[in-house]
Amino acid sequence: RIQLQTSYDGHPQALINVGQIQQVLMNLIINARQAMSPGGRLTVQVKNHPETSIAEIVVKDTGSGIPADQLKKIFDRFFSTKTGDEAGQGGSGLGLALAREVIEAHQGRIRVESTVGKGTAFTLKLPLHQPAPTAPETPAAPQTSTATVPPAKIFRSTRKVTK
Repeated sequence: RIQLQTSYDGHPQALINVGQIQQVLMNLIINARQAMSPGGRLTVQVKNHPETSIAEIVVKDTGSGIPADQLKKIFDRFFSTKTGDEAGQGGSGLGLALAREVIEAHQGRIRVESTVGKGTAFTLKLPLHQPAPTAPETPAAPQTSTATVPPAKIFRSTRKVTK
């Protein structure tokens, strides 16, 4: 069993592919859960930074942490901090690499901070949705006046024109 804490700062709106971001979050949460002992704490925070047009999601655990030499490679394809067990069960090393690709495809950033024995925090930063600018007000139509003009009279001449 672990403790789960969540906090939401406002309701940031980002243009995202929901399925892809859910997959990234599930990957981070599963990794965090696997790194924690019973009684560990998993924290998920959503922060709104309208002044910088950024939505921030932090997934933090109180797990075993990741050694500094491994942090440099954590987002490389096929790199895993997990060693296979007797049944060959270990990480594929694709989850965090794909997470980075998804976040970057959304014009965002992902970073990791970790302390061995204390835990790890992954921070996702995604651009906030900027509503389309509203069209400027249409200037008032120029004032016009109308007048009724009698139809022009057309004369037909019966005279022949000679040169």
